[in-house]
Amino acid sequence: MESDTYYNSAEVYISFIRKKLEGIHAGIRVKSIRNVGYKLLADGEND
Repeated sequence: MESDTYYNSAEVYISFIRKKLEGIHAGIRVKSIRNVGYKLLADGEND
């Protein structure tokens, strides 16, 4: 149960960060990597 709560909290914060980055046209995006974590990518950078 605790891991489900942690996962949901992390997803909420990542969603918030994605919206903020998009809103300020930062040229950076956050990619989810299943069973690993997250990766920051500059626009035009391959996944």
